[in-house]
Amino acid sequence: MTVEPFWHIGILVYELDAGIERFSELLGVTFNRVAADVDVVEDGGTAGSLHLEAAFSAEGPPFYELIQAQEGGIWGRQHGEGIHHVAVWQPEVDRRLEELRAKRATSEVLLRNPEGRLIAYLTPDSAHGTRIELVDARFKADFGF
Repeated sequence: MTVEPFWHIGILVYELDAGIERFSELLGVTFNRVAADVDVVEDGGTAGSLHLEAAFSAEGPPFYELIQAQEGGIWGRQHGEGIHHVAVWQPEVDRRLEELRAKRATSEVLLRNPEGRLIAYLTPDSAHGTRIELVDARFKADFGF
Protein backbone atom coordinates (compact mmCIF):
# COMPACT_ATOMS: atom_id res chain seq x y z
CA MET A 1 0.00 0.00 0.00
CA THR A 2 1.18 3.52 -0.77
CA VAL A 3 1.14 5.79 2.23
CA GLU A 4 -0.42 9.17 1.55
CA PRO A 5 1.11 12.07 3.50
CA PHE A 6 -1.37 13.95 5.60
CA TRP A 7 -3.27 16.62 3.73
CA HIS A 8 -4.16 18.96 6.58
CA ILE A 9 -4.49 19.43 10.30
CA GLY A 10 -8.03 20.42 11.30
CA ILE A 11 -8.29 22.90 14.17
CA LEU A 12 -11.58 23.65 15.90
CA VAL A 13 -12.12 27.32 16.82
CA TYR A 14 -15.02 29.01 18.59
CA GLU A 15 -14.89 32.08 16.33
CA LEU A 16 -13.67 31.54 12.77
CA ASP A 17 -12.72 35.17 12.07
CA ALA A 18 -10.71 35.37 15.30
CA GLY A 19 -9.04 32.05 14.46
CA ILE A 20 -8.09 33.23 10.99
CA GLU A 21 -6.62 36.42 12.41
CA ARG A 22 -4.63 34.67 15.16
CA PHE A 23 -3.24 31.81 13.06
CA SER A 24 -2.33 34.24 10.27
CA GLU A 25 -0.48 36.37 12.79
CA LEU A 26 1.33 33.46 14.45
CA LEU A 27 2.12 31.30 11.41
CA GLY A 28 2.39 33.84 8.62
CA VAL A 29 -0.20 32.08 6.46
CA THR A 30 -3.31 33.34 4.69
CA PHE A 31 -6.68 31.62 4.70
CA ASN A 32 -9.49 31.08 2.21
CA ARG A 33 -12.96 30.70 3.70
CA VAL A 34 -15.24 27.89 2.57
CA ALA A 35 -18.78 27.00 3.51
CA ALA A 36 -20.82 23.91 2.75
CA ASP A 37 -24.03 22.20 3.68
CA VAL A 38 -23.12 18.63 4.58
CA ASP A 39 -25.22 15.53 5.18
CA VAL A 40 -24.03 13.60 8.20
CA VAL A 41 -24.70 9.96 7.42
CA GLU A 42 -23.67 8.67 10.83
CA ASP A 43 -23.02 10.68 13.96
CA GLY A 44 -23.46 8.65 17.09
CA GLY A 45 -26.35 6.82 15.46
CA THR A 46 -28.09 9.92 14.14
CA ALA A 47 -28.45 11.39 10.67
CA GLY A 48 -29.01 14.94 9.55
CA SER A 49 -27.46 17.91 7.81
CA LEU A 50 -25.69 21.04 8.93
CA HIS A 51 -24.00 24.16 7.63
CA LEU A 52 -20.24 24.04 8.09
CA GLU A 53 -17.90 27.02 7.85
CA ALA A 54 -14.15 26.61 7.64
CA ALA A 55 -11.00 28.17 6.25
CA PHE A 56 -7.99 26.50 4.61
CA SER A 57 -4.52 27.96 4.55
CA ALA A 58 -3.45 29.04 1.08
CA GLU A 59 0.06 27.83 1.83
CA GLY A 60 0.81 24.12 1.88
CA PRO A 61 0.67 21.17 1.65
CA PRO A 62 0.26 20.24 4.33
CA PHE A 63 -2.46 22.76 5.09
CA TYR A 64 -4.16 24.18 8.16
CA GLU A 65 -7.96 23.95 8.31
CA LEU A 66 -9.81 26.10 10.80
CA ILE A 67 -13.35 24.90 11.54
CA GLN A 68 -16.10 26.99 13.13
CA ALA A 69 -17.35 25.07 16.18
CA GLN A 70 -20.97 23.91 16.10
CA GLU A 71 -23.44 23.60 18.97
CA GLY A 72 -22.94 19.83 19.10
CA GLY A 73 -21.81 16.78 17.17
CA ILE A 74 -18.39 16.01 15.79
CA TRP A 75 -17.53 19.71 15.35
CA GLY A 76 -19.20 20.71 18.63
CA ARG A 77 -17.96 23.22 21.15
CA GLN A 78 -17.84 20.42 23.74
CA HIS A 79 -14.58 19.24 22.14
CA GLY A 80 -12.88 22.54 22.98
CA GLU A 81 -10.63 24.59 20.75
CA GLY A 82 -7.51 23.03 19.32
CA ILE A 83 -6.39 20.23 17.05
CA HIS A 84 -9.46 18.31 15.95
CA HIS A 85 -8.14 15.88 13.34
CA VAL A 86 -5.44 14.85 10.91
CA ALA A 87 -6.74 14.42 7.34
CA VAL A 88 -5.31 11.99 4.79
CA TRP A 89 -6.26 11.31 1.18
CA GLN A 90 -7.49 7.78 0.45
CA PRO A 91 -8.13 6.29 -3.00
CA GLU A 92 -10.86 3.95 -1.66
CA VAL A 93 -12.27 5.10 1.65
CA ASP A 94 -14.85 2.28 1.93
CA ARG A 95 -12.17 -0.39 1.48
CA ARG A 96 -9.78 1.37 3.84
CA LEU A 97 -12.50 1.62 6.49
CA GLU A 98 -13.03 -2.15 6.30
CA GLU A 99 -9.29 -2.70 6.79
CA LEU A 100 -9.16 -0.32 9.74
CA ARG A 101 -12.25 -1.79 11.39
CA ALA A 102 -10.50 -5.18 11.27
CA LYS A 103 -7.76 -3.45 13.29
CA ARG A 104 -10.29 -2.31 15.94
CA ALA A 105 -10.68 1.26 14.63
CA THR A 106 -14.19 2.70 14.68
CA SER A 107 -15.77 5.42 12.61
CA GLU A 108 -17.43 8.39 14.27
CA VAL A 109 -18.97 10.16 11.28
CA LEU A 110 -19.47 9.28 7.63
CA LEU A 111 -20.22 11.97 5.05
CA ARG A 112 -21.16 10.85 1.55
CA ASN A 113 -21.96 13.19 -1.31
CA PRO A 114 -24.50 12.40 -4.07
CA GLU A 115 -21.70 11.09 -6.34
CA GLY A 116 -20.75 8.52 -3.69
CA ARG A 117 -17.53 10.18 -2.55
CA LEU A 118 -16.92 9.53 1.13
CA ILE A 119 -15.29 11.31 4.04
CA ALA A 120 -14.94 9.27 7.22
CA TYR A 121 -13.78 10.32 10.66
CA LEU A 122 -12.30 7.68 12.95
CA THR A 123 -13.01 8.04 16.64
CA PRO A 124 -10.20 9.60 18.68
CA ASP A 125 -9.85 6.42 20.75
CA SER A 126 -8.90 4.57 17.56
CA ALA A 127 -5.51 6.32 17.50
CA HIS A 128 -4.39 7.38 21.00
CA GLY A 129 -6.74 10.35 21.21
CA THR A 130 -6.19 11.53 17.64
CA ARG A 131 -9.18 11.78 15.30
CA ILE A 132 -8.27 10.78 11.73
CA GLU A 133 -10.22 12.01 8.71
CA LEU A 134 -10.11 9.77 5.63
CA VAL A 135 -10.93 11.81 2.52
CA ASP A 136 -11.83 10.31 -0.84
CA ALA A 137 -9.01 11.27 -3.22
CA ARG A 138 -11.59 12.18 -5.86
CA PHE A 139 -12.18 15.37 -3.83
CA LYS A 140 -8.69 16.58 -4.78
CA ALA A 141 -10.01 18.36 -7.88
CA ASP A 142 -12.51 20.26 -5.70
CA PHE A 143 -9.57 21.65 -3.74
CA GLY A 144 -7.41 22.44 -6.77
CA PHE A 145 -5.09 19.41 -6.64
